[in-house]
Amino acid sequence: MADQIGDVLSIRTADGNELVLINKNVKLLAYGNLGSPPTQFITRRGYRQDGSTEVDFLLQSRTITVELWHSPACDRQDYWDTRSELHSYLRPNRNGPMVFTLQTPNGDERSITVRADPGLTFPAQSNNNNWNIQEPMDFICFDPLFFNASQSVVALSSTTQTQLVFPITFSITFGTTDIFLTTGSITYLGTWKSYPITTLDGPYTRAVIANLQTGVVLFMSVAILTGEQRIIDLTPGSQSITDANGVNKFSDLGAGSNLVDFAILPDPEVAGGIQEITIQLVGGTNGVSGATLSYYERFFGL
Repeated sequence: MADQIGDVLSIRTADGNELVLINKNVKLLAYGNLGSPPTQFITRRGYRQDGSTEVDFLLQSRTITVELWHSPACDRQDYWDTRSELHSYLRPNRNGPMVFTLQTPNGDERSITVRADPGLTFPAQSNNNNWNIQEPMDFICFDPLFFNASQSVVALSSTTQTQLVFPITFSITFGTTDIFLTTGSITYLGTWKSYPITTLDGPYTRAVIANLQTGVVLFMSVAILTGEQRIIDLTPGSQSITDANGVNKFSDLGAGSNLVDFAILPDPEVAGGIQEITIQLVGGTNGVSGATLSYYERFFGL
């Protein structure tokens, strides 16, 4: 069997086991549907309107079809042992979905989250198959987007301002310390929006997180102390705000926050993909209060 030309593929289980799919024992003979995911266009139609008006669009789950091959076994027991090993990689109860990763010849790695559905069913085997395994199977991707296998992590730089603060009510607070943090200009190279995870380190009395290019803002209205954290995960369908121990702190989110639309956007939604995210920690402590932002570059297809 010839190796794939230029591509290196692997499957990593949620509990850290990795199966490399290009070696003398196991490989993919074929794989497909890595291009565009299905798109659902949302439309409306007025009374006696010809055609429809496009309102929005959403991506649908995709299925990646592969053909898995494993080298012939030395004997029948080796064949059954190989089956058991492959089942163990693909079974759904490994603490979460698997990550399918493809590395192109230039070293770029693109990953996608997958589930084996239905996995290897092992149809009837002939007597002359040398106890090898060769079977097509499907990976279902509930999130149809690829992402850069390496996460981008940005530690925000800060400046401190101690000054009179004049809230809109015109009451005056003396000596308030605000920590202003910025990512600087992020050049986002993905082709689809990315939803960041922001970690805030106390103390602060309230916090304001803003994407300056999109104008979308989040407000954290509950004070936290030195040593406390708030972790804001904006992943659609599983948005959460927790402390460092995973305790739900969603009630910290202030009025006027746009949790749905806060994202890092690609070109041309933001010119050149260049954007800046700022965080204001009101009542912070210089050298103690801070923030980190992490995200994956995400891609429409390969």
